[in-house]
Amino acid sequence: MLKNNPQKAAAIASKLSGASSLSMKLDATISYSSSPAVSGLETCLSDLSRIVQNFSANLNADSANLVKLATTLQRTDEKVAGR
Repeated sequence: MLKNNPQKAAAIASKLSGASSLSMKLDATISYSSSPAVSGLETCLSDLSRIVQNFSANLNADSANLVKLATTLQRTDEKVAGR
């Protein structure tokens, strides 16, 4: 068992580290402005902005309607109480 045998674990670890002679050097360039991920993200952000604007407009309209409804209910209550 590895957990109880430090020598065996060290031997396996040294084999693993000795075999990993990979070069991590990046030889390619990445253009962030023309990548599909960036254009997809820009589209998502544009759509989200439009959704937030629509939500805001709808919220303003609903708020105005709520005030009108409350005013109408108050007037109706006053008329009923005045009879």
